[in-house]
This record gives sequence, structure tokens and C-alpha cells, in this order.
Amino acid sequence: MAESVGEGWRSLSENRLNESVINYYKYTFFDQNIYIVEDIEKARLSKEKLQILSDKKILAYLVVPIIQDGQLWGTIEVHHCQKSRHWLPSETNLLQQLATQLAIAIYQAQLYQQVQALNTDLEKQVLDRTAELQRKVQELQQLNILKDEFLSTVPHELRTPLSNMKMAIYMLKLAPTAQRQQVYFDILENECVRETNLINDLLNLQKLEAENIPISLDLLNLVNWIPRITQPFYSRANSRKLVLNVELPPDLPSVRINTSSLERIIAELLNNACKYTIEGGEINLKLETLPIKSDLQVSHKLRLQIANQAQIPEQELPRIFDKFYRVQNADPWKQGGTGLGLALVEKLIEQLEGKIEVTSQNGWTTFTIDFPI
Repeated sequence: MAESVGEGWRSLSENRLNESVINYYKYTFFDQNIYIVEDIEKARLSKEKLQILSDKKILAYLVVPIIQDGQLWGTIEVHHCQKSRHWLPSETNLLQQLATQLAIAIYQAQLYQQVQALNTDLEKQVLDRTAELQRKVQELQQLNILKDEFLSTVPHELRTPLSNMKMAIYMLKLAPTAQRQQVYFDILENECVRETNLINDLLNLQKLEAENIPISLDLLNLVNWIPRITQPFYSRANSRKLVLNVELPPDLPSVRINTSSLERIIAELLNNACKYTIEGGEINLKLETLPIKSDLQVSHKLRLQIANQAQIPEQELPRIFDKFYRVQNADPWKQGGTGLGLALVEKLIEQLEGKIEVTSQNGWTTFTIDFPI
């Protein structure tokens, strides 16, 4: 660490102690002794050590350990290279005082490092706690926003069918003929279904947002399953003068997926397509498998695309997955709905570790969903 050399004598600052020398020092100075050699020729030294000292032109030397709390930190050594030397008590005392001062300095440096480390750790803890507190505040703010949204939309959505049912019941009492009564019975039934669907959708969405629902995976043969799921939509599309096209490759592999979730996703998207497609327009459903590029292994994903002839304004696209949001003037058949369908679709896809994207241009709106296989 430090060295002072008389003029004309060899510097040893480039030398490095090997493990055996360090262990020798630890053994020699465990009881805080000093080590004095007045003449290397008369000292009981091994031939190897004698040779090392001779090579370094050392004829006499004095070694004082630097020890703090029983730990050896190093030594102070003085070499005499002209001749043998009788080391005086004042010299050994001086070196011992220096060693004591160095040991105190090392101890203080250790304490300072520990304090610095504690301060750094304390600062980190404060920063971590502050960041955690900020996250909690943001979560509370988000919950407050969701609460406000819920209170501003859900009661209205729940009350509307109830109001219609009350009106239908009132009109039933006044209906003069069975034919008029049937009209109000139909209104009552439709509004009951609407209210039930809204409540079920709210409950399902709440469960999905809780993110604690375990899902089971089924081995699903898509080639056989898709035609059964899409069959009801052919007649629905036909009743609205629409054309439904389903593109299903015959070599489509079976996949492990939650069947009910996938059925709900397809049904919601096809329902929307039937609702919002222009008269005489087309709805296209396409399934395919695509490779995923990776340096480690070859894998594939299942891609589901549903496209329909309807244009969603660009400024509306970021909001279509929001709860209760409906694109204005986009329901030519006035079918209504809960406004929760696409929010449910997004959550179901997240639960299946998939991704959904939507584009709308040139008179077509396309939903693209990728699932890992």
C-alpha cells in the first residue's frame, strides 16, 4: 500500500504476497507478536526463505502486525539491506504506535462504509416505499374512476330495461285485445332477457378482472367444432341480407384451449358483425396457424380473424373495448346490447394469454386474435 526506499536500494512495491505467505503471517501474528530478525544468516530460516531474502538484498528486518478486533489487516515492515542490525526498543515502539493508528483508521473507515451502506439501503427503502405508495395511490385513483364510471353507467343500464318492463306491465293492464297484450308480453320478455344478460355480463366481467379464476384447457378439434358454433349465424346473417364466409383449412390442428371462452369470443364478435354490417355486406371468419420466429425453437400460433363490411371512425377505435361504450349511429338494426361484449372478449383473450388487435379502413373492420399453441 505504501513504501519508502532509501536511495540506491531496490523497491519491493511490485511484489505480491502469495497465499502461503499470507497464511504464514496469519499464523505468526494471531497473538499480536512482532517479528524481529537482526541477521538473516544467524536466524533459523528455511533455505527457501533465506534465498528469497537474499535475492531482495534484505539482511535484517522488523515486522509489526496491523490488527483490529483480532483481525489481521496487514503489516508494517522495515528492511535493512546494508548489514545486520540491532533493532532498538524505540524503533519497535514507534512501529507499534503506527500500526495502532492504522488499525484505528481502518476501523473508522469500516464504520464509515457501514454507515454509508446503511444510508444507501435506507434511501433505497424510502424510494421503494415511496414508489409503492405512489402505485397504491394510482390504484386507488383508478378504482375511484371505475367506481364513478360504474355509478354513472350501470344504474342507468340496469334501470332502462326495468323501466320498459314497468311500462309493458302497465300497458298490459290497459290492452283492449289479446293481440295488443301479446305485443307487450314480447316487450316484457325481451327486456327480461336484456336485464339478465346485462347482470350476467357484469358478473362475468367482474370475475375476469379479479384474475383469480382457474381455467381448464380442452383438446379441441377446430375442423369439427367451428362449423357447429357458426351454424346459427348463417340464418341470422341471411335474415339481414348478409353473407357469412367461413375459411377453415382442412389440416388445421387440434389445439388446447378453453372451449367455452373461445365460443364466447367468437359469438360476441359474430354478433357484433351481424349488428353493424351494412345491408348486403359480407362477414368473413378465418382461422389459420402461423409460425412464430424464434432462435430457440419452432413454435406456432392460432390466428382468428373476423372481418365485416363496416367502418369504425379512427377516433373511436381506442374506446371500443371500454365497458358500456357503443359507437354512435353504428347499429342500423337497432338491436341494442349491454355494451360489455367487447370488454368481455378482451378479458377472455387475456386469460387465454392471447392478443387482440382491431383495424378499420376502406369500409372494413377486422378483429385479429392470436393464441399461443
